[in-house]
Amino acid sequence: MRNNKKVIVAAILSLFAIAAFIVVGLSLSAFSQVGKTIEAGRAISSAIGRAESLLAGVAAAQADQQSYSLTGRQAFLESYTRARDGVAGDLAKARKIPNTEAADRSLESLASLTAAKFAWMGQVIALTEKGDMAALIA
Repeated sequence: MRNNKKVIVAAILSLFAIAAFIVVGLSLSAFSQVGKTIEAGRAISSAIGRAESLLAGVAAAQADQQSYSLTGRQAFLESYTRARDGVAGDLAKARKIPNTEAADRSLESLASLTAAKFAWMGQVIALTEKGDMAALIA
């Protein structure tokens, strides 16, 4: 009888130990997932920051292009050129960062739209330099 109690107690203790190992294993797995989620959140935050920087660069370039077209002052053209080059550099940096497939497609769309915007601004600058105000107004 006494041996049976020892066997039962040993079996119960073994079950508790197995349950504890399972709980610890699941907890470690959950902590690992939390870590991955945190890293994904940081990556998303970084991507948003890069997108905001690009948008600010495009807005600054457009403001400088418009100011140059209105005044003809060379300082605005130089500032436009710096802003344009900064946006190109930001796009190049963003392409080097590993992204998801969807993020890569969005980045390529952004690059295409940005190129079109700068092409249009370049045409406006060319018309300004030619002094073709009629074409600028149209």
